[in-house]
Amino acid sequence: MTRNHRYTGDGGIDGQVVIEGAIWLIQAKRYAGIIRPDHVVAFQTLCQSRGCRSLFIHTGRTGLEAEGL
Repeated sequence: MTRNHRYTGDGGIDGQVVIEGAIWLIQAKRYAGIIRPDHVVAFQTLCQSRGCRSLFIHTGRTGLEAEGL
């Protein structure tokens, strides 16, 4: 597991892990309410552009708009 120590300009990547040879990028968010679907989509797009899988971890609730993203 590699943790990102730089937060400004990091593209939303908080860490990465290699699982069975595949790189997974991690984004962790602290939400008080419902997560914003645009944050999930932006992170997905970033991961796809780098050819990586993604883990979006959050403390909030997943609303209907974000389910299945």
